[in-house]
Amino acid sequence: DNGQGFTQESQNITSGKNIGGFNVFFGLENAQADLSDNTQSVEQQMVYAGATKSFQASANMDIIGLALLGATSSDYTTPGGSMDGNGVFGAVSGRVNYSVSDYVFGTYVGYAIHNTDPVATTTISFSSQSSDVFFGGLDFRTPTSELKNGKSLGAVFGVGFQNGSADAVTMSAGGGTTTIAGTDSNQQFGTAGLDLTKGAATSSLRLRMAPGESFTVDLGFRISF
Repeated sequence: DNGQGFTQESQNITSGKNIGGFNVFFGLENAQADLSDNTQSVEQQMVYAGATKSFQASANMDIIGLALLGATSSDYTTPGGSMDGNGVFGAVSGRVNYSVSDYVFGTYVGYAIHNTDPVATTTISFSSQSSDVFFGGLDFRTPTSELKNGKSLGAVFGVGFQNGSADAVTMSAGGGTTTIAGTDSNQQFGTAGLDLTKGAATSSLRLRMAPGESFTVDLGFRISF
């Protein structure tokens, strides 16, 4: 992920199993972000668990719900020293897929919240903070094309948005305190990707572009069993 003044990368592994009609899953993620001048960085580990549930509303329509909870552990490196912090997060989302002549049109919406504990070095400290984001979008998948050796290739395109906010934070240093105002963010983006499938294995490529702000490249691999 390359944005204005920073770079970010992450690694994720998720495993799931169908239990009583629910797809129960758990996962781990490690993410790193650095300012372009290398003066500040953050490394974050996440562990999470959740479940999805699918309903077939009609022959052409599927409805999918998701809920998850997780915890974070972060290591911040700044010119003033290093800080460790913990947090918890949760999210819920819903999705509707509608199939027409092998094309799949989808829409989704969701909400996520993240609460972090206070963090401090020997010279500076920051209060706890709560942030949340509301997101949604539209996408569609093309019919898959059969390739050689039992492989198939499909494409997906979409547009989306995310609107977030974060509470004010109190910074304490040198015997004084300063309140850093809360922030609001609004972003629109486009996505494009490919899925290459052979048997139970699928490799995926996703590009996410926010005009004038950032682009993200995601590579994925999953096995269904």
